[in-house]
Amino acid sequence: IPTCRVDRLQDELGFVVLSRPWAFEQFFAKCPEIEEDYILMAEPDHLYIKPIPNLMSGNNPAAFPFFYIVPHDQPDILRRFLPGITDEEMFDID
Repeated sequence: IPTCRVDRLQDELGFVVLSRPWAFEQFFAKCPEIEEDYILMAEPDHLYIKPIPNLMSGNNPAAFPFFYIVPHDQPDILRRFLPGITDEEMFDID
């Protein structure tokens, strides 16, 4: 299995999942030799006992909606990582 090691953010503000988007950015920059049709970002403590269905179709990615992650409830954090984002754009983030 091709593997690419990336670094965590220097300051995650106590919220480790902030490193996830940064991990994808690093992956594409540091490991261009890994070419895949799909990328699965999974939790390291999850155990898969059955094949995962491919819910991606066409150009639409599939993701699980985490009800407790509401980006527009944290505008200061969003603006720190997305300078110039508007209030309207914050509500478009799912």
